[in-house]
Amino acid sequence: MKQILIRKGKPELVEVPLPSIDDNEILVKLHYSALSPGTELKSIGSTADSLLVKAVKNPQKIISGFKLLKSKGFALTNEIISQKGFDYHPIGYSAAGVIIGLGKNVTGFSLGDNVACAGANYAYHSEYICLPENLCVHVPEGLSLDKASTITLGAIALQGVRRANPTMGENVLILGLGIIGQLTVQLLKSNGCNVFGFDLDKKRVSLAKSSGLDEGFLNDNDIEDQILRITNGYGVDCVIITASTNSDSVVSTAFKCCRKKARVILVGDVGLNLVRDDIYSKEIDFLVSTSYGPGRYDQRYEEEGLDYPLPYVRWTENRNMKEYLRLINKGNLSVDFFISNKFSLDKFEEAYQSLQLDERKILAILEYPDVSNSENSKSIPIILQNCEKSGNQNKKINIAIIGCGNHTRSVHLPNLKKLKKIYHIHSIVNKNGFKSRSIAEQFSIRNICNNSEEIINNPNIDAVLVSTRHESHSQIVLELLKAGKHVLVEKPLSISQEQLDQIKLYFKENRVKNILMTGYNRRFSIYLEKLKKIRDQSINPFIFNYRVNAGFINLDNWVHKEEGGGRNIGEACHFYDIFNFIADSEVESFSAHSINIKPNINNTYGFYTNTDNFVATFKYNNGSICSLIFTALGNNKFSKESFEFFQDGKVISMTDFKKMSFFEKNTRSFSTKNNEKGHLEELKAFANGIKKGINPISLTHQIEACQMSLDINKLIK
Repeated sequence: MKQILIRKGKPELVEVPLPSIDDNEILVKLHYSALSPGTELKSIGSTADSLLVKAVKNPQKIISGFKLLKSKGFALTNEIISQKGFDYHPIGYSAAGVIIGLGKNVTGFSLGDNVACAGANYAYHSEYICLPENLCVHVPEGLSLDKASTITLGAIALQGVRRANPTMGENVLILGLGIIGQLTVQLLKSNGCNVFGFDLDKKRVSLAKSSGLDEGFLNDNDIEDQILRITNGYGVDCVIITASTNSDSVVSTAFKCCRKKARVILVGDVGLNLVRDDIYSKEIDFLVSTSYGPGRYDQRYEEEGLDYPLPYVRWTENRNMKEYLRLINKGNLSVDFFISNKFSLDKFEEAYQSLQLDERKILAILEYPDVSNSENSKSIPIILQNCEKSGNQNKKINIAIIGCGNHTRSVHLPNLKKLKKIYHIHSIVNKNGFKSRSIAEQFSIRNICNNSEEIINNPNIDAVLVSTRHESHSQIVLELLKAGKHVLVEKPLSISQEQLDQIKLYFKENRVKNILMTGYNRRFSIYLEKLKKIRDQSINPFIFNYRVNAGFINLDNWVHKEEGGGRNIGEACHFYDIFNFIADSEVESFSAHSINIKPNINNTYGFYTNTDNFVATFKYNNGSICSLIFTALGNNKFSKESFEFFQDGKVISMTDFKKMSFFEKNTRSFSTKNNEKGHLEELKAFANGIKKGINPISLTHQIEACQMSLDINKLIK
């Protein structure tokens, strides 16, 4: 499919795979999408800025960069920064089309429904889009899809008016008469208000007057005097800011035009260096209107479909979207003047130019080709012609990647590139096609796939790296093993007992010759290998204390939810594998305790969880004891990972895989410049395992580490 993507300040029409549809999502074939000058042109401009310019605009990025350098080292930090030059950025947030696919949990829609779609992370300028239910509404019968494609703009205008809470007869000033300002004029007139407007563009003022604007202004130098004259010296009751500019003067003008105890509503994106004297003496209420309405920026509402009860939240973003379409369909609002500026998708450059030239339009509508659903929605891999073809199977391992998140892109892919004499990256698949395209161009990957089945069923692929979200690991692993692929799966292997039992049963019932390796990279680190050699010199028991200052992750992050399994299952399994690797013995007994979370005067209830603040201890049959302290209560100035190992009069300590100290007769130490966690060595071990037909990590150890995390989870939950 084709999608408009931005790179280095320039829009391009790029071929990308179709988006994959989740259980709670809807797949829509677009007919129209709307472009507005403010948000879109500002987004395009920001992608053209150099890293230096971005740092000057946002000094916090410099601080973040130093933190990244400190924690990840120069090589990894440089890799993360360099990938920005390859990134495509999607654009678009308002569209309409027809439903051609439904996730199994979707209940409010049917195939073939005409729908309008919203969302800056979903309603892209793309032939096909995938989005959750709450960002999608039915188009009323009789309403054309081109008009419905303005839904996001209308919902924003409607929410701004709701925040203003206008009453009949009030005087309201609108600053900025773009498309949202134009719609706001009509909405306020419907509420019986006297409406005034300001814009630097004479044609926009004239257009607003044709929609009912009582008086328009072109010069902000004397607008305050004119407003006072019109309102008998009082000033307006309310100002709604719908402009888009970096200037702080817009807000200052708004305050100066207000009467005492008036209201100012911020809808647009303007400079916010407030002058106290402008606002204080009049006791003005300054309110922000959050885009389409309540639910915007709430992941639980937008992505998980948790609606706000109507008796308590009358107007959500979804209900605003529906109401906007109803108002248009009933003739209470008109967008006829705005949608005459239409362009076919392949004329997208002209569409953007129409928003920037001297005779600037306030809106442009993109029209998508009318191709039959069955013909154009087929899942066809994208092939980059300038990339290397599959490697010789006798010399290289053809490896594919399912799931390309930040870790895979910044760690695994650069390491695979370093090992190009061993591996050939054959294909990648990711949920978002534009991200896949960015990654494929960065690492010269020839094949970009839409779904994992295309990789599973490809006979030319020898091995697969699975780096999806945790919930899907075990299912994909089983499908790959059945297809005869070698599998390197990021931890955890499973997030439930049922999933783990299915894997155990498969190996019990089948003679599996292909390699399964869970991504327990730390056991391949030079630090753990040194520790293992020292341990193997003795048969006496040891005490091993491992501390993980894991850092806080917001509770609404996916790792804490069902798809992530929690941090004990998703992260601590790493350290259980380390214990098994060093002890090389069966666990005799185990115990675990988590912090006791209760409401208290400091209001910390609900901020931390017991699954990322716990202590787990394991007693092995050989007499050794391993203990893990895992906490999100700490501070990032302290080391993230450290351990102390006690055996036969020796003490060995390690800090962040950068330094190891040996305390015995003669104290000595070993250090490396960067964190050496074994990621590169892990890939080498995987390739060697494929060559020799031996699992680099025994299946027993892989299953035991996963089982330990499940057992500990029962105790700490």
